[in-house]
Amino acid sequence: MLLMWRDRENIEIGREIGYAERYAEGYAEGYAKGFAEGLAEGMARTAKIIRLHVDGLAANEIAARLCLDPHIVEYTIQKFTEVS
Repeated sequence: MLLMWRDRENIEIGREIGYAERYAEGYAEGYAKGFAEGLAEGMARTAKIIRLHVDGLAANEIAARLCLDPHIVEYTIQKFTEVS
């Protein structure tokens, strides 16, 4: 009886470890996918802000047109002008 109990405990531990590994793999894949999507979206938003800035629009106008926070637009323009 004791041997069966120990086997049952080992089986449960194995299931827990297998579940944790599958969860970690799924989490890593989901994180990588979300990071890539967020990066692409941020780069597209930055490109739009810079394009409108180069066309001569003010930060408030850009923020209103793209429905963004004016601080984000001002920060992006500031970093763009520092680099160029």
